[in-house]
Amino acid sequence: MFQRTRQRVSDFAADWAAPILMGLTTAAVVWTIWYITRVPCTTVAAANGLCNPGVVARYITVEILLQSGGAALAVGALKGGYDRTMMRRMINEEREARQASEQHLAEQIAEQRKRSDAAFAMLTEMFNEFREERREERQRANEEHRLTIATQQALLDVITRLTQRNGNSNGRSENGDN
Repeated sequence: MFQRTRQRVSDFAADWAAPILMGLTTAAVVWTIWYITRVPCTTVAAANGLCNPGVVARYITVEILLQSGGAALAVGALKGGYDRTMMRRMINEEREARQASEQHLAEQIAEQRKRSDAAFAMLTEMFNEFREERREERQRANEEHRLTIATQQALLDVITRLTQRNGNSNGRSENGDN
C-alpha cells in the first residue's frame, strides 16, 4: 500500500514538477510586475477604497492573488497538457516503431522458415534418392551374390559329376585290367 502510494506520488511529481514550477515562476513574475508598477497606497486612495493600508496589503491583494494564481494555473495546465501530448506522441511513435520492427522481424522469420523448409525438402528428396539408390545397389549386390552362388553351385555340380564319371571310368578300367 505504502509502496504503491509512494510510486503514485513519484509519478505525479515526475509528470507535473515542470508545469507546477513554470506556474509558480509565472505567478512570481506577475506579482513582481504588479508590485513594482502599483500605485502607492496613500490615505486618499485608501479613503476612496482603492487600496488597503494593512501590512499584508502592501505586498498582495485579492486582485493580484487571483491574477497571479490564474496565470500560474493557466501556464501549468498548458505546460502539463503539452508535456502529456508530447509524451503520448512519443509513446505512440515508439509503439509504432516497435510494431514495425516486430513485423519486419516476423517477415524475416517467415522468409527464413521458407528457406529452411525448402532446404529441408531438398535434403529430404536427396536423402530419399540416396536411400533408393542404396536399396537398388543392395538388390543388385544381392542378385550378383545369388548369381555367384548359383554359378559356384553349378560349377560344383559339374565338377562333382565329372569326378563321379571320372571315378566310374577309372574304376572300370582298373577292374577291366585285372
